[in-house]
Amino acid sequence: MNATELYTKSGKSTGVFYCTKCRVTHRTEELAERCCKPYICKCGAEAEKHRTVCETCRINKYNDMLRVRFEKAEKLPVSEATHMVFSDHYGDNEGFANSVEEMLEWFDEEKEKPPTYIWACKSRSIVTATSEQLIESCFDDSYEDWEHDGEGIKELDEALAKFVKMNDKPQNKMWEPDYTRAIILKEVS
Repeated sequence: MNATELYTKSGKSTGVFYCTKCRVTHRTEELAERCCKPYICKCGAEAEKHRTVCETCRINKYNDMLRVRFEKAEKLPVSEATHMVFSDHYGDNEGFANSVEEMLEWFDEEKEKPPTYIWACKSRSIVTATSEQLIESCFDDSYEDWEHDGEGIKELDEALAKFVKMNDKPQNKMWEPDYTRAIILKEVS
């Protein structure tokens, strides 16, 4: 390709280059020169434009990551799934279901084969606060070298702990996949 440097209106060099084919800017002339040239993956196949790994290797790496994640996870029977569950294969509610039964019912209605396992979920409070976060946000606009002298931190920590505890309610929680606990579906499929 043909890398071209960008200049200011006054003609001063900016040190930024762009690819004349796709017009994407780059930090160096070398990167701009390589921009639209085919990149060869470690396996020898050509990678897509602006990628360094071919599609096959990318999919294999992703599948390896999923396999390792599953191998490391604690395997649970369906009977131990007492809360929300998650699966990338579940096409409703962004992959979350209230129960294994709800998820399996969806697979049945959609005439899709359920996966061999799904993930348990864990809840976490949406309402969290620490004195460090609060002080930092309160004094974001202060001068650069300003430091809080620590006065009142103990009282603030106590008040925030009480606030967080008071707001530790189901409506103030969110669910997320727990990739350390896999629920094996073989027993119900």
